Amino acid sequence: MTQVNTPDANQISNKQVVNSLDNKVASETLTLKNLDAASISLSGKHLIEASAGTGKTYNITRIYLRLLLERELTVEQILLMTFTKDATQELRGRIDVFIRLALSDWDRLCEDDAYFAVLDTRIEKTKREFLLKRALLFLDEAAIFTIHGFCQRVLNQYAFTSGLPFNANMAANSTEIILQVCQDWYRSLAKSDDDSFMLLASFWATPQSFLSSFSKAIGHTSTLSVVDVESIGAEFIALVRLAQQNLTANSDLFENALILVKKGAEQDKRRSELAQLLSWLESIISEEISLMDVGQGKVKMPDGFFDGKRYARSTYKTELLEAFSAVKEVKEQVKKLANNINKAKAYAIVKSAIYSIRQQVIEQKQALNLLDFDDLINTLAYCLSPACLSDNSSNGESSSDENSNQLAKQLLAQYPVALIDEFQDTDPKQFGILQAIYYGNSAVKANAGLFLIGDPKQAIYGFRGGDIFAYLNARSGCDYHWLMDTNWRSTPEMIAGYNRLFDKNANEATAEGAVSKVSESVFGFGIPYLPVLAGKKPSNVNLENPESGQVLQDSDKALQFIHFTDDNGESDQKNDKVSQGSRPMLANWCANEIVTLLTSNEHP
Repeated sequence: MTQVNTPDANQISNKQVVNSLDNKVASETLTLKNLDAASISLSGKHLIEASAGTGKTYNITRIYLRLLLERELTVEQILLMTFTKDATQELRGRIDVFIRLALSDWDRLCEDDAYFAVLDTRIEKTKREFLLKRALLFLDEAAIFTIHGFCQRVLNQYAFTSGLPFNANMAANSTEIILQVCQDWYRSLAKSDDDSFMLLASFWATPQSFLSSFSKAIGHTSTLSVVDVESIGAEFIALVRLAQQNLTANSDLFENALILVKKGAEQDKRRSELAQLLSWLESIISEEISLMDVGQGKVKMPDGFFDGKRYARSTYKTELLEAFSAVKEVKEQVKKLANNINKAKAYAIVKSAIYSIRQQVIEQKQALNLLDFDDLINTLAYCLSPACLSDNSSNGESSSDENSNQLAKQLLAQYPVALIDEFQDTDPKQFGILQAIYYGNSAVKANAGLFLIGDPKQAIYGFRGGDIFAYLNARSGCDYHWLMDTNWRSTPEMIAGYNRLFDKNANEATAEGAVSKVSESVFGFGIPYLPVLAGKKPSNVNLENPESGQVLQDSDKALQFIHFTDDNGESDQKNDKVSQGSRPMLANWCANEIVTLLTSNEHP
C-alpha cells in the first residue's frame, strides 16, 4: 500500500537511512556501565538507559542534589525537563522533599547511605547548609518544565529573537482550525474537480477521515514524498518479467512434470495454456495492455497452467512450487493493482492538499493570533537551526560557525546543565533544540552537562510521539552511556517472566547473580533487550512458614500464557489473527483477570 512519507513520520520508508543505521550499530559495540549517582561526572553528555521501576526519579534527585552542592548551581540554572505536567509536579515535589531531608538529617543519612557519605567528604558543612537553604528558598523558581513549557518560556523571554507574536493566545492544539480548513478544502475540490473529488472520497470519504490519516503530515513542515503511479507500474512489471524468466527457464521441468504425464489432446491443451500465460506476461511487459485494464480484470490472467491441484501429489512438487512462486505473486498483485494505482493517484492529490492546508492553517492562526504547542517547538527549533543562521546571514548578520547562534549561547549560559526525563518520547525537532544548545564547542568550553534519561524499548512507540531515529542519534552522540538494571517495583517472579518473554537466554535475573548474556535485538534498530535484575525478595513461597519451601500453585505464577479453544476444545492453528467471534470472550476474560489482580494481594 502506498503512503505519504515524511522524514518525521513514524513509518520507516527510507531504506538508505535504515541501512546506514544498521551498519553503524553493527560497527559499534555499546558498553553500558551501571549508574552510580555519587560518582557520575557532572559535565559532558550522558545517556542513561532505565527500564520501568529501576529508580529513575530516585537517581534524578541525587544527581540534582550534587549539581546544587558540587557545581554550586542554583535551581534556576538546572533545566529539568519531562513530558507531562503531572510529571513536572511530581519531580518538583520529590526534589523538595529530598533537599529538606538532606538539610535536616544529613548526619544520619551519612551513616545509612554511601551516597551521602561520599558527598560529605566533598563539601564542608557551612557551605552545604547555605546551598541547600538557597535551593529551598528559590525552589518555586526552579527550571522544571515540560518541553512545551520550556519552549514557551524561552520564546517569551527572547521575544525579539524568536519573532513570537506578543500577547498570543495559547492552545494545546489546533485541531478545530485544521478540521475547518480540511472541510473547506473538501468543499472546494468537490466544486472544482469532480473526478479528483470522487477518487479522493473513495479512500477518505470525509474530512474527518482525511485528518485522521494525515494529521501528522499536516502538522509537520517537512517536504512530502509519495509513491507515484510510475513506481507502482515499474515494480509490477519487474515482477512480471521475473515470472516470465522463471517460466522460460523451467520449460523442461514443466514438460516432464505437467505435460508428458498427460496423453494426447490434454498435452496440447497444457502446452497451449503455458503459451497463453507467457503471451499474457509479454503483453504487459511490452505495454500492449494497460495495467489498469489488468487490475480491473478486463484482460484476465490465464492461470490454469499453474493450478496447484495439478501437482499436489507430484514428485516434482517442490521444484514446481519454486518455479511458480513469481507467477503466483503476480496473480496476487493483480488483485491489488487497480486499487494501488488509484491510491497513488489519490496520494498525488493529497500531497498538493496538505501543502495548501498547511498554509491556510498558518494564515488562520495568524488572523486569530493563536499558537499551539507544536508552534512553540517548531519556532524554537527554527530559531536554533542552521536555517535561521543562514537567513540571518543573508540579511547581513554574521554566521561564521556553529557558535554564531547567539540564542543557543544565551540558553547555555542560563541553563548550563539539563536533565531530560522520559527522553525516549523525544522527536527529532525536540532533540534538535537540545543539540543546538548542548552539543558543539560552546558546550564543551562551558563545561555543560546533559543527562538524557529514558527507556530505549519505548522509543519504538510512535503513538507516544517518540522517534527511534532521534533516540539512536542521541545515543551515538553521547560521551557516556549508563544503565539502570535493577527493578525495585516488581517481584523476582515477575521480572523472571519478563526476562524470559523478551530474552530466550535469560534463565535467571535476580539480585544475587548478574546477567551477562545480552539478547538479540528483539526491538530492531540495534536496540537489544538487556535482562533486568530484581531488587525484591521472592514472594512465591509460603509466607506463614517460609522455611517449608512450599511454592504457590501455577495459577499464582507471575507470567502465564492462556490457551483459548472453541466449544469442541480445539484451537485454530491456521490463522494468527483473532476471529471476530472470539473477541468478546477474550475481552471478558481480560476484564475478569484485571479485577482478580486488583482485588488480590498475593499476585506480583
